[in-house]
Amino acid sequence: MFNIIFFGTSKFSYKILEKLHQISNQCNLNIILVICQADKPAKRGKQMYISPVKTYAQINKLNLYKSKDLYNKHNEPNNLLNFFRTNHIDLSIVASYGKIIPQYFFKYSKFGFMNVHTSLLPRWRGAAPIQRAIKANDKKTGISYIDLTAELDAGDIYKSYEICIQPNDNAEQLSNKLTTLAINTIEHTILGILNKTIKKIPQKTTGITYANKIKKLHGCIKWHTEPHMIINNTRAMHPWPGSYTFYQGKIVKLFNAQNKQYFYRKQMPGTILNINNILTVSCKNGSISFDKIQLEGKKCISIKEFANGYNINVGDYFHISRF
Repeated sequence: MFNIIFFGTSKFSYKILEKLHQISNQCNLNIILVICQADKPAKRGKQMYISPVKTYAQINKLNLYKSKDLYNKHNEPNNLLNFFRTNHIDLSIVASYGKIIPQYFFKYSKFGFMNVHTSLLPRWRGAAPIQRAIKANDKKTGISYIDLTAELDAGDIYKSYEICIQPNDNAEQLSNKLTTLAINTIEHTILGILNKTIKKIPQKTTGITYANKIKKLHGCIKWHTEPHMIINNTRAMHPWPGSYTFYQGKIVKLFNAQNKQYFYRKQMPGTILNINNILTVSCKNGSISFDKIQLEGKKCISIKEFANGYNINVGDYFHISRF
């Protein structure tokens, strides 16, 4: 029986944990501890955000540890480091945990720490590889199983699995596809590591790019850029933070950007060119169209509903800030 520790927090992590739990008996895996981030306030309201990993672990009665800061090794209420020291651990698995794991834990895991990363490393090391791949108009991505090291996503690679990025994939859709890919490949990869049939190889030192964390400001539509750049950014920012602009000092979210041909005389970027069943807005060297809209504090509606219910006209402008 192989003793496994799992680190994860997100929905992606939960699906990986679920798969490991499902195959644990047939693969002789014993999940002795699940570690996730502590509960924290949600983005809206006063409710606490509870990790999907925590919920799954509790429902299935898995040993659970929540931590705000693993570096605080002397004041941990449950003394996680002592758990690592006093238990035999074969492999630690990390999947979208969201925090840096201190190096002093590494030596207590026989086969080290294996990280499940959603890109084809060394391209897109970092926090937001899915969004950055779409924004950059990459044609492929995948799952990389790597050895966790002190340097960000720079460890040796056990296995990589590739999929194509479809032209209409947004971040949510691509995340779902990569989750499925990980679920379908993790059993083979883990058993290969534990049975020593998979050998890790060093990452390439060329082609390294970094996927910096996505912030709300990254969703703001830059009308002075080319149509394809706006489309890619809109795909990358769905569902969060979404693609937004400003009209009369209020946030307006726009959905399903398309580069439809529209004949018009050149206008200042951000000018509304057409508003009927679709909303067409001028940008650099062209125009961009949307079929749904959401005003600040309102629900998402069709462009036709919007045009019928609000006083907005061809020639009006969208802006990149409130003022």
